[in-house]
Amino acid sequence: ESPGRSSRRPVWGLLTIAFLLVWGGFALTGTADATRAGETKDPARAAGKQGVQERVNEVIDRISEYPAADVDGNGETSRPERTSFVIAAVRQFPGEVIAEFPYADGNQDGILDFRENYDFVRGNTLASIEKKQAKLAYKAALAEGGEGSEQVRAAEEELKRRKVEVTHMILDAVEWVLDEMPGAPPADQVAAVSEKVAHMEAKLFAKDQGKKILGLQHKIQELRTKAAQLEGDEAAKYEAKADQLEAKLAEIEAKKAGKP
Repeated sequence: ESPGRSSRRPVWGLLTIAFLLVWGGFALTGTADATRAGETKDPARAAGKQGVQERVNEVIDRISEYPAADVDGNGETSRPERTSFVIAAVRQFPGEVIAEFPYADGNQDGILDFRENYDFVRGNTLASIEKKQAKLAYKAALAEGGEGSEQVRAAEEELKRRKVEVTHMILDAVEWVLDEMPGAPPADQVAAVSEKVAHMEAKLFAKDQGKKILGLQHKIQELRTKAAQLEGDEAAKYEAKADQLEAKLAEIEAKKAGKP
């Protein structure tokens, strides 16, 4: 049953997989064969961020219509709640999901474990496949034409187009799950998934913050070392940059520790 209740804000995190995920300078020129089952059937719809945003909002509204998606019962659905609902839906028929989207089963063991399910729903698996393809495409363009060449510029344009298309592919997969699921997952199952999602995302966040801390510490040390080798304004410039990174590091460490 879908009583038509919706919650459109905040924007669902799926959008970040293509537009806000930083893939460096790599250019996407194609996908792995395993992703073809989820490729957009109407390439024209993949034109521009506005079209993607509108479709993301539509998917948000669709998921939010299910009462079970509102885990805490506050009348709205958060990004983790919507993710949990779709994961719970996938768990009802994982074999069919793997058959339609083979890439979802990362280790190809025929079983969709919780992390594989999460990464499939969030788009992480497809993004990882695309990133590998991007590396190969960029290296090929660079080898053929060199920095600033027509080949590299064409690859960069393809990257922009491909990012939009990949977002649609991820949304295709989510909508396929909603279309094909045997029924709406019960509220207790969604709530159980929500607890696991919260626990896992907390661990992933801590790991990500740890990497950022190590990176900043290394950069700060480099800047301080460079400043020690210079004098006057040049040394001050590096010291100022190190001070800025020190402040940023302190913010991240405080956030990681749960301090205000």
